Amino acid sequence: MANVDEIDETYGTDESYETDETNDYEYSREEAITVIRDYYQFLCTMYMDESMIQEPPEGGWTSIPDGWTDFDKTEEVLELLRHLPYLNFKVMGAPDCRFMNWHTGLTNWNGEKLKLFTEILPEEGMIPPHIVGLTFIMRYTPAILLDTELGVIYWHDPPGEIMTGYGSFGEATSWAEDGLIPEDQVEWRESSCFWLFQHFFEMLKNKFRTLEFVPFGRHQVESMWPFIQRNEEKQRLLEAIQEVYRDHGWPDMTRFRKEDCLADIDAMVKARFPDFEEDYHDTGYLG
Repeated sequence: MANVDEIDETYGTDESYETDETNDYEYSREEAITVIRDYYQFLCTMYMDESMIQEPPEGGWTSIPDGWTDFDKTEEVLELLRHLPYLNFKVMGAPDCRFMNWHTGLTNWNGEKLKLFTEILPEEGMIPPHIVGLTFIMRYTPAILLDTELGVIYWHDPPGEIMTGYGSFGEATSWAEDGLIPEDQVEWRESSCFWLFQHFFEMLKNKFRTLEFVPFGRHQVESMWPFIQRNEEKQRLLEAIQEVYRDHGWPDMTRFRKEDCLADIDAMVKARFPDFEEDYHDTGYLG
């Protein structure tokens, strides 16, 4: 398995058009935890406060039980959830994406409700016990699922901007032919783009590095995808935020200073876009 420090930082950019069409699938719980923690720490270098990362205590989260009623997940999934770091639910880890906070506030939820908010709809396909959702699905939130057998992450029904150039798509039929998955698992996976889990988070980081993903304050993230409908003033604001990041040297971490950059963005929003100042400082979370 690749070490997180050895993952190509051009992965998912115009410099790297490789896909994850490989039969060398492998899952490591410890590496999955390391890669996810590394991604959260990366977000802290750009916009997020370090206090938004919630680290598990020694021995894991005791708040995660042996299993929720009707959750029907493997012990490996539960062990992973017990030892993952989590993000405060007030912060987005990608556009319209709040990662599922499995260790808090779920004691009154049963497994069916948990899966309803973290997986695809039952009519779209049945998710097997060894796959778990990483996001809390609301109106625009993508279903992002981690496979603890194959070591891949699926983005179900992804936009074209995610599919183009990296990741793999349409491999499920050959997986079934090779005996990797049963036939009844083909349809929903054919509608998903997938990556080795290390490559998935590197792809997300490169969306931030190129400012295709733009932090909107310390809690929200916007995408610059052309199909997103927003008013012209909001578009100009996001482009102005991009400029400030670039002026501060982003993504060159030898030059970039997060707090100086965010202070200049705060001042710019107040001076040039006062109508958005409240939204900019909001969490965007209605809960």
